[in-house]
Amino acid sequence: MKDLILKRDDKGRWFVRPYLGTNVITKQPLRPSKLFPDAVDEEEARRAAEAWAAGISKATQLNVRRRVDDLLPRYVMWLKDTGAPVNTVKTYRSSANLLAPFFEGMDPDEVTSFDVELVYITLQRDGGKRGHPLSNNTICRHHGFLASAWAWMLAEGICTTNPMPYVHKPSREKTLAVAFSDAERDVLLDELLALMADDAADDDAFLKRNLATLAYTSALSGIREGEACGLDRGDVVARLRKLIVSATAVDDQGESRRQEKTKGRKTRNVPASADLLDVLEVLMRWQDAHLPRRLRKLKPSKVPLFFDAKGKRLNPTAVSKWFSALCEDLGLPPECHFHTLRHTFASVLLDEGYDLRTIAELLGHVREGFTLETYTHMMPGRDQQAVEAFATVARRPRGRGP
Repeated sequence: MKDLILKRDDKGRWFVRPYLGTNVITKQPLRPSKLFPDAVDEEEARRAAEAWAAGISKATQLNVRRRVDDLLPRYVMWLKDTGAPVNTVKTYRSSANLLAPFFEGMDPDEVTSFDVELVYITLQRDGGKRGHPLSNNTICRHHGFLASAWAWMLAEGICTTNPMPYVHKPSREKTLAVAFSDAERDVLLDELLALMADDAADDDAFLKRNLATLAYTSALSGIREGEACGLDRGDVVARLRKLIVSATAVDDQGESRRQEKTKGRKTRNVPASADLLDVLEVLMRWQDAHLPRRLRKLKPSKVPLFFDAKGKRLNPTAVSKWFSALCEDLGLPPECHFHTLRHTFASVLLDEGYDLRTIAELLGHVREGFTLETYTHMMPGRDQQAVEAFATVARRPRGRGP
């Protein structure tokens, strides 16, 4: 920091207002002002000014004010610059935009756990930007962002205290996974098969056929929409009857980008039925007859499995919106969305008696406990069956052995 220039106000008090560059968040000049009303002379005022300047130097190096409302979005920028996953950056940016105004002008060392809890109470009562009260689960998501941001501020030397370990966050609410009924599933699959049978090559029909086949693939394999969008042709191994799920597609400012890791951060081989492999083989042959120029120069194994008429990989956000609109057109329940395909896949396997470990591996869950927590409610009557089984054993003749 350049030499501090001490000045006196109209009451004779010493103050400084150095120029520290341009704020990367607001694009306004960084001109923090600090008054030293207790300094008895210029020498004492200078010592106080230098101590104050040393305290704000870390934030200054990041080209922001030492204020929480500047530091939260700056943390998101840092995450992006250091290569954090696109979806994490998007989620945290949303949290920063919502939370920063609540901490306007506050020094990070002055924020208490009560201040943070008051923000949570306000959001639960009055809601966010759209006025809808936020759920406990949404508050917990924002809590995770603040905890991560304060840990970063500590590591960077911007602050010396962290209120987050002492903040009482609300308890998470258990949300039940929703699956399609047998009749709903049949209606949906019939519609997908009809769209997949359309050989028209205009842009709209081309897109719908790829979208329908992607949804059908997820229905028969249980993979997530981002994982389905991230598949390349090389990930379809017909001779081994499997799909290699090693990447996920993310929405990066409207463009679909393949990210070389899945949500579970591990590659998994998902068995593919003969029906699904036949459908994918037919799709690829049909695509080849209309292959966009931008894809012809790629290695065959690197061509996206699902793309639009311009050769762009399908975007998971767009896929999700299309699927929700399709469900609405078919009269399916409004709570159904693309992820419902995954829940339906799991519920069918449970009904067929497959064990949780197998289902967890197919779905790419890191732990079986999560699978159990998510799908226990889809096993109605099994606790009663267990009790009846014990009663059957208990009714067997008993007697003393020799």
